[in-house]
Amino acid sequence: MAKLRQSLVQWPMSLKAMGGLEIIGGIRLSLGLAVRLVGIPFVMLLLARARGRLHGEIAKHWLVKTVRY
Repeated sequence: MAKLRQSLVQWPMSLKAMGGLEIIGGIRLSLGLAVRLVGIPFVMLLLARARGRLHGEIAKHWLVKTVRY
């Protein structure tokens, strides 16, 4: 399983043309293909991580704004 995840990270950038899910490394992958390759739990984990990172950035930005004013 770890080997499969590693190969996912090292996929060629030509995959960007497909559109779809943006993985942390900046590689795009269609959601259906990702689910077939690594299973639903791993894809859900990736999405949760991406969403968590986004929420973290928003919270940090808001905190900096409130502290400044």
